[in-house]
Amino acid sequence: MVLEAAARVIADEGLLSATMRRIAEASQVSLGTVTHHFASVDQLLAEALERESVRFTETLARQSREGSALQRLTALVDAVLPDDAETMRQWRLWIAFWSRAVYEPNLARTHARRYRAWNAIVARLIKAGVQDGSLHNDLNITEATRSLVALIDGVCFQVAVRGGAMTLARAKKLVRQALERLVAG
Repeated sequence: MVLEAAARVIADEGLLSATMRRIAEASQVSLGTVTHHFASVDQLLAEALERESVRFTETLARQSREGSALQRLTALVDAVLPDDAETMRQWRLWIAFWSRAVYEPNLARTHARRYRAWNAIVARLIKAGVQDGSLHNDLNITEATRSLVALIDGVCFQVAVRGGAMTLARAKKLVRQALERLVAG
């Protein structure tokens, strides 16, 4: 309950609002309860990121189970693009943690662990695409994964930042073009 409230506060109000007091208020428990279970706001934030990231990754994995590897990869990309309130909330949360992870070692470790999981999902689908012939057979799976993940991160970041020049339609087009390059080699 507290971790869910922390994620909600960060995504809806921003990282600066994510104080122990505000999170306690949002989760409708006492500040003492929060401080009893979490030694610091950084520990609370790291655990909230871990929880939300695992949940989101599991959702993505479920949405990309059927069809060829290319179809599954396309479904995964479509699911991660911020085209609804929940996915936009996830991106705002992730962006907040990116900025904090630069300075906080515990958050950086959590961030790195979750990124490895995200990269592994994409790499598995690219490898499966090479094996089933839906993707070009000379692909360097590691480089293709890094490129696709970086592109997704970049366009989603730009869509999530309010007032940015990147529209969801443009982001989808850029990512689809990247997927087409994976097919063509």
